[in-house]
Amino acid sequence: MNLNLNLSRQYLLSNRNLDFIAQSLVDNDINPADIIVSINEECLGNEPSKLSKSLSRLKSLGIALMLSEFAKDNAPLQKLQTFDFSAVRFDKALIRKIGNHRFSEILLESVIDVINQLGIKSIASGIENENQETFLIKHKCQLGQGYLYSDPLTENQMRQLMLDKQK
Repeated sequence: MNLNLNLSRQYLLSNRNLDFIAQSLVDNDINPADIIVSINEECLGNEPSKLSKSLSRLKSLGIALMLSEFAKDNAPLQKLQTFDFSAVRFDKALIRKIGNHRFSEILLESVIDVINQLGIKSIASGIENENQETFLIKHKCQLGQGYLYSDPLTENQMRQLMLDKQK
């Protein structure tokens, strides 16, 4: 099971915080392959080169990077070339348009295809109905999350779920 961390730009730009993450992996015997750091497009900002060094360091530790809220504002695909993301999570605002907005469906279908061809994992957030799920499966979106599958869980509920899965 993966642990998805949403970290702010300010947090990621601090070498002290990156040192803490690296040391925590060692001290707690955590497999870095089980960690995904989620970065939204706004976090990348206008000067992505400042953040690039921090993201490269996380990647060198074996931590996967995920661009979240992808295509929320129809941002350019250029960011996929600039950063070495392991996964892209589509914003729920785009997923909600499935079945109601053909342009968004075409955009989503095309971007899923491009992402899959680049070897990047595609993830949909905010899946609320079977129509959305069917569309995403048909177009080979690899993973999904949303109320169709589960309500958000508290930390204790998540721990219990993980313990139950180990049995």
